[in-house]
Amino acid sequence: MFLSRVQVQYAQSKSCRLSHVHDLPPVSGSIIWARQIERQLNAYMRRVEDVLGKGWENHVDGQKLKADGDSFRYTTRGRH
Repeated sequence: MFLSRVQVQYAQSKSCRLSHVHDLPPVSGSIIWARQIERQLNAYMRRVEDVLGKGWENHVDGQKLKADGDSFRYTTRGRH
Protein backbone atom coordinates (compact mmCIF):
# COMPACT_ATOMS: atom_id res chain seq x y z
CA MET A 1 0.00 0.00 0.00
CA PHE A 2 2.69 2.51 1.01
CA LEU A 3 4.87 1.69 -1.97
CA SER A 4 2.03 2.10 -4.45
CA ARG A 5 1.18 5.51 -3.00
CA VAL A 6 4.77 6.67 -3.34
CA GLN A 7 5.18 5.48 -6.91
CA VAL A 8 3.06 8.41 -8.04
CA GLN A 9 5.39 11.07 -9.34
CA TYR A 10 5.61 14.21 -7.25
CA ALA A 11 4.39 16.42 -10.09
CA GLN A 12 1.16 14.43 -10.22
CA SER A 13 0.68 14.20 -6.46
CA LYS A 14 -1.63 16.01 -4.10
CA SER A 15 1.47 17.32 -2.31
CA CYS A 16 2.53 19.16 -5.45
CA ARG A 17 -0.82 20.91 -5.70
CA LEU A 18 -0.67 21.85 -2.02
CA SER A 19 2.83 23.27 -2.39
CA HIS A 20 1.49 25.60 -5.09
CA VAL A 21 -1.24 26.75 -2.72
CA HIS A 22 1.41 27.47 -0.07
CA ASP A 23 3.49 29.29 -2.71
CA LEU A 24 6.46 26.91 -2.46
CA PRO A 25 8.79 26.59 -5.44
CA PRO A 26 8.45 23.18 -7.15
CA VAL A 27 11.97 22.09 -6.17
CA SER A 28 11.37 22.92 -2.51
CA GLY A 29 8.09 21.05 -2.52
CA SER A 30 9.75 18.04 -4.10
CA ILE A 31 12.50 18.01 -1.48
CA ILE A 32 9.99 18.30 1.36
CA TRP A 33 7.94 15.48 -0.17
CA ALA A 34 10.97 13.18 -0.49
CA ARG A 35 12.04 13.90 3.09
CA GLN A 36 8.56 13.08 4.38
CA ILE A 37 8.69 9.77 2.55
CA GLU A 38 12.12 9.06 4.00
CA ARG A 39 10.87 9.82 7.53
CA GLN A 40 7.96 7.42 7.01
CA LEU A 41 10.33 4.74 5.73
CA ASN A 42 12.57 5.22 8.77
CA ALA A 43 9.54 4.89 11.04
CA TYR A 44 8.55 1.63 9.32
CA MET A 45 12.09 0.28 9.72
CA ARG A 46 12.04 1.16 13.43
CA ARG A 47 8.75 -0.72 13.75
CA VAL A 48 10.32 -3.76 12.10
CA GLU A 49 13.16 -3.58 14.62
CA ASP A 50 10.67 -3.25 17.48
CA VAL A 51 8.88 -6.41 16.33
CA LEU A 52 11.84 -8.55 15.25
CA GLY A 53 14.43 -7.24 17.71
CA LYS A 54 17.95 -5.89 17.40
CA GLY A 55 19.99 -7.48 14.63
CA TRP A 56 16.92 -8.20 12.52
CA GLU A 57 18.84 -7.22 9.39
CA ASN A 58 21.24 -10.16 9.93
CA HIS A 59 18.51 -12.77 9.38
CA VAL A 60 17.67 -14.01 5.88
CA ASP A 61 14.23 -12.36 5.75
CA GLY A 62 15.58 -9.28 7.49
CA GLN A 63 18.28 -8.88 4.85
CA LYS A 64 15.60 -8.83 2.15
CA LEU A 65 13.58 -6.21 4.05
CA LYS A 66 16.68 -4.10 4.62
CA ALA A 67 17.68 -4.33 0.94
CA ASP A 68 14.15 -3.35 -0.13
CA GLY A 69 14.14 -0.40 2.26
CA ASP A 70 17.57 0.77 1.14
CA SER A 71 16.60 0.42 -2.51
CA PHE A 72 13.43 2.38 -1.94
CA ARG A 73 15.33 5.07 -0.04
CA TYR A 74 17.79 5.36 -2.94
CA THR A 75 14.88 5.69 -5.39
CA THR A 76 13.25 8.53 -3.47
CA ARG A 77 16.52 10.40 -3.10
CA GLY A 78 16.99 10.30 -6.84
CA ARG A 79 13.63 11.95 -7.49
CA HIS A 80 14.17 15.29 -5.79
